[in-house]
Amino acid sequence: MVNYWSSLFVLPKAVLAEVNKLLRNFLWSGTEFKHTGAKWVRVQLVRDRCFWTLGTPQNCSSNWKKILQLKGVARSMILQKVGNGEHTYFWEDNWLHGGPLSLRVAEGFLQDSQILPHQRLSSLISDGDWSFPASILEQFPAIALIAPPSSSPDSSSWIPSPTGSFTLCHTIGWLEAPRPSTIWHHLVWSSLSVPRCKFSLWLAVQNRLSTLNRSSMRDVPGLRLCHLCNFSDESHDHLFFACTFARPIWVYLQHKSRFHAPPSSWNYFVAWASHNWSGRNLRCAMNRLTLSSAINKIWEERNNRAFRNQKSSQMVVLRHITELIRQNLLSRQVKDSPFARKLALHWDLPSFVRPPAKPPDLIV
Repeated sequence: MVNYWSSLFVLPKAVLAEVNKLLRNFLWSGTEFKHTGAKWVRVQLVRDRCFWTLGTPQNCSSNWKKILQLKGVARSMILQKVGNGEHTYFWEDNWLHGGPLSLRVAEGFLQDSQILPHQRLSSLISDGDWSFPASILEQFPAIALIAPPSSSPDSSSWIPSPTGSFTLCHTIGWLEAPRPSTIWHHLVWSSLSVPRCKFSLWLAVQNRLSTLNRSSMRDVPGLRLCHLCNFSDESHDHLFFACTFARPIWVYLQHKSRFHAPPSSWNYFVAWASHNWSGRNLRCAMNRLTLSSAINKIWEERNNRAFRNQKSSQMVVLRHITELIRQNLLSRQVKDSPFARKLALHWDLPSFVRPPAKPPDLIV
């Protein structure tokens, strides 16, 4: 249900914040639940073992299996800050710059080092200072430079984030290689557009919709004709400009939304719209909303005919597009302007234009 409404409407920030709060409470604080998700994992699955050396059991959930498969990636992003050493494993935690010590020595050295595989740093304290074997100090000279143990507990720092705290944005940037920016970024990811329509437009601007001219059946005679008009080969250029079924829909929407698009190839139109509709004003946002909604519904009608043998008329498809646009605009309010008043009139939006603020009452 949540996924359905999230794909149809842009949920208010307050709703998203409340959902995130419930998820966060379940995972960490558990104020409304008997056990938190993190505590349950630690008590039931990890127990008193080292998480980094856990194997993958055969009879576990797919989520837990995926977490165990990714623990090597996560370990490279966590830097352990040593305090009293009670929660830091000597061999497995990343507490000395350069990575876990177990990955930097041979298996034979681990067995002869006089330090057990799951031994914690707190067990290597003697008379208030570190007591490392001579072979360890010889193998890792940097250990002699670390600060003496303290009474404060150990802590962890998230390496990808400049603040040391986990953030999804910095984590994705750490994992993924930098990508060049695209000219159609603002055209696709418009805040006014419907989420599922953004996805359809995202595929279309990259020519990634599964049209017949790029499907596996493209070499079979007679299987390239457009499902909407049954007249020409199905392609992005044909679907969105030349198709006799879709073209009247585009003409009507251009008139209703007050924009003019040049009749040309699809790639040229994407470049033109990316340049001319990149602004943050209402006119550009409305153009982007109309484009994404139309592409989503036209492609949906194409798929209904191709896979479900269900056909709708042009008027039905057009009504679905206009209803989708109007439903999205009904929850919005914009500043008063001539263009905003025209949109409110053509789309029957009684509360679309925000009324002017009342002047404060004068105190006599």
